[in-house]
Formats: sequence, C-alpha cells, structure tokens
Amino acid sequence: MQTIARTDLPVAIEGDGIEFRTERVGGMSVAWVRLPAGADLRPGLAGLPDDLCPCPHWGYMISGRAPPRPRGGGRHHRPAGGAAPTT
Repeated sequence: MQTIARTDLPVAIEGDGIEFRTERVGGMSVAWVRLPAGADLRPGLAGLPDDLCPCPHWGYMISGRAPPRPRGGGRHHRPAGGAAPTT
C-alpha cells in the first residue's frame, strides 16, 4: 500500500482557512481537505442532482467533526478517528 503525505499532493484551492490538495493515484483521486469550523459546502453543490456530489467518497476525520447531509435528508455528525463513506 502506498503512503501519501499531505505535502505530496499539489494545492488545488487555498485561502480563507480552506486547503484542498488532490491528485490522481492509480485509478482514483486522492485528496486532503482542511476546512474551517462551520464551513458550508452546499453552495458549491447547488445544481447537481439532489444538490449533492454524485461521486462516492471515503474519508478519515483526523480532528473535529463534520455534519454530512446524506441523500434522502437527515443529518448526523461524523466524529474524529474513523474512516467512513460520505455519500
């Protein structure tokens, strides 16, 4: 298994407390995302089917928590310390 450090990925978006690094590795996109507390990504997804990204995502929350908004509604918080699907 390959190990990829955050700094190995090129910066795609940076500013206002947001850091987004991504690169294709093998057959998938790998990303490192840092968001400020309270970040709301919904405006960037507006207009997509159900206003959600249609791609499957897996993530690992290093610190903090994120309130994903799953298809079909509802809301739950993902705590730090675990990998989980986000769609």
